[in-house]
Amino acid sequence: MSKSSGQNLKLITLQRIFELDTDEENPISVKQIIEKLAQYGIPCERKSVYSDIEALRDFGSDIVCVHGRCNMYYLGSRLFETPELKLLADAVSSSKFITEKKSTALINKLSQLTSRASADQLKRQVFVRGRAKSENEKIYYNIDAVQRALALKKQISFHYFDYTADKGPNGLPQKKYRYNGARRTVSPIALIWDNENYYLCAYCQHKKRKVNFRADKMDSVRIEDAPADTAAENFDAVEYSKKVFGMYSGQPVKADIRVDKHIIGNFYDKFGQDLKVTSCEDEQTARITADVELSPPFIGWLLQFGDMIKIEGPDELKEELRKCIYAAAKN
Repeated sequence: MSKSSGQNLKLITLQRIFELDTDEENPISVKQIIEKLAQYGIPCERKSVYSDIEALRDFGSDIVCVHGRCNMYYLGSRLFETPELKLLADAVSSSKFITEKKSTALINKLSQLTSRASADQLKRQVFVRGRAKSENEKIYYNIDAVQRALALKKQISFHYFDYTADKGPNGLPQKKYRYNGARRTVSPIALIWDNENYYLCAYCQHKKRKVNFRADKMDSVRIEDAPADTAAENFDAVEYSKKVFGMYSGQPVKADIRVDKHIIGNFYDKFGQDLKVTSCEDEQTARITADVELSPPFIGWLLQFGDMIKIEGPDELKEELRKCIYAAAKN
């Protein structure tokens, strides 16, 4: 090995030591650095360590020196700070569409972006087991295929299934494929994360409208040669997600609802702060107007507010609400 290549290996190893073995609460001395380099089979002298630290600083590493009788060193800043990694790890462990196996693997990868001491905190603060998680390991390939199709502006096809009440030998629900097992071909529009699940919003040429699919219930996603339908263009995912509930498509209506003012925050949370709101004369209520798609999840969302809301219109929304209340009372 040449002297220059040996020096490069030494710098890379030293950088890794700072990344894995140091943080603000765990600085190391030059003596400890020499010992750690020796463990990697890289002997060195004290003077060279100082010049190597300066070389890493020149490269952009934030190596901090704590002055004292024995100077101590640690890596001050990283691409991700520990609180940010904890937030990401918790999001991964909480996401239902990510399988338990993949959640554990992703959290292990995130833990490699911080020191070993902080990584232990990261792994202890998240709880994967026991949470409702998807069992479809193919979801990552599904999402990748959809994203590539979006970039290529191509149609995709796939098998779509539901879970049945029957359990297989492994104790998991068995699948039942829709459309008698035939492939469904659509033009992908966008991937939307809603209620802890990934959904594909797509344009269906057969139905002449947008339809939504759970990404974890799609099998064997394939990019087709046919170009995507132009009806899929100019789609605003943010505005669309305000209109649909539970990603159920339905009849578009303009909802006119009188609500108690103390629950208005629930409507802002769903429809955004640009929601049209008008105060009523009684000063206790307000009227909101929003474009929505009529669906069972939307009716269920409204029913949770009981007598704190009053539907002013349209008639289709009033009738659908009456039907749901009547059916629930009958059952």
